Amino acid sequence: MLDTIREFGADALESTSHSETYARRHQEFFLRMAVQARQEWFGDRQSEWSEQLAINLDNFRVAMEFATQHPGDEAALQLVNGLAGLWQSKSRLTEARRWINKALQAEQPRTIEHGLALWHGTYYGMVQGDRAAFELHRRCGEVAELLDDDFLRGRVPANEVFAITLWGQDVPRAMDAYAHTRELLRATHDQFALVASYCQSSALLAAHGEQAKALAEVDTGPQELAHMPQERCLRSYLLAMKVLCPWSSGELNPARDLGRTVLLDALEQGDTMSAAVSAEYLSWVLCGKGEYELATALLGGAGALWRQVGALLWGESGLNSLHAATENDLMAALGAERFTQLYAHGAERPPTSWPNWSMRPARTRGSSTYSPSAPSTAALWGRSLPENAKSPNSSRTD
Repeated sequence: MLDTIREFGADALESTSHSETYARRHQEFFLRMAVQARQEWFGDRQSEWSEQLAINLDNFRVAMEFATQHPGDEAALQLVNGLAGLWQSKSRLTEARRWINKALQAEQPRTIEHGLALWHGTYYGMVQGDRAAFELHRRCGEVAELLDDDFLRGRVPANEVFAITLWGQDVPRAMDAYAHTRELLRATHDQFALVASYCQSSALLAAHGEQAKALAEVDTGPQELAHMPQERCLRSYLLAMKVLCPWSSGELNPARDLGRTVLLDALEQGDTMSAAVSAEYLSWVLCGKGEYELATALLGGAGALWRQVGALLWGESGLNSLHAATENDLMAALGAERFTQLYAHGAERPPTSWPNWSMRPARTRGSSTYSPSAPSTAALWGRSLPENAKSPNSSRTD
């Protein structure tokens, strides 16, 4: 009904001589909202802004479409950059990259907004494991040098070291690069890129068996958030990485308790990335404890969220190998048919039910823990992660 009314109103407006005037006013209103959200994202209104941006996503799409069709004032670039908090917290990276590319094609001036759009496009592409996105990185470096801008200069090596983490095998080289990059980021007070670097380095170290160093990175990261006491997304990422450390050293009960805490927090925020990471690691822990059915269902749920992100564990080869090993262990324990059934069922269940799964006592192999006839699909997903999640079987816009 609302779509019908919206289409009727749009058609009626299009028939008047004022359609472009009203479209521009609409764009200006939501541009102001995006700019304000960007300025206040790391303050005490982050949760509020996350909700408001998600609720108004359709309005932002209309504004971005108009801006790309009427270039010249950088509105398109400001909009895609202003929505960075939404793109990342709700993991709408595919859609973000599409709008960034359209904005970059429409707006050619080499400005700060242009450089930031190039940086975001590179970063989102790397999170999705797309090496071709690194071409934007080269252009971002050119803009940074042309503008002689220290902020962009700090962010350029941040993406370079992330690339080493994802696709390189030289851990010492990567850690040296992180140390150098963090000095640049501290100098420009770029807390987001700074703390993100600790998430990345801890994942790299954990994936290569250096648990003590990984834990040190996780413990150091929050100290960089002293000036952002309300920043929750990055804290969740760091805590999710911390689950790996006791798991890899065989301390499964502490890993399970921490995993549940982080998962609950991520679900409360509606933070898809943190929820995917937490559910993934918690499934590894449950597998280690012999709770194979719970682990498989949770792994299936994590897989559904990873499909929204457009990647698995940031494309980091070491972590993906651990994921594959867990899948193999579960399939060997349950058999291919039971594994497939539970995995698919987990992907359909509402994420809010996951913490309850992880609290259940272990079942013996072959017992019936879940009912495939339980409520599932789009309606449950929509209620579970507000303004973000849809069933992997439903239509998507990103």
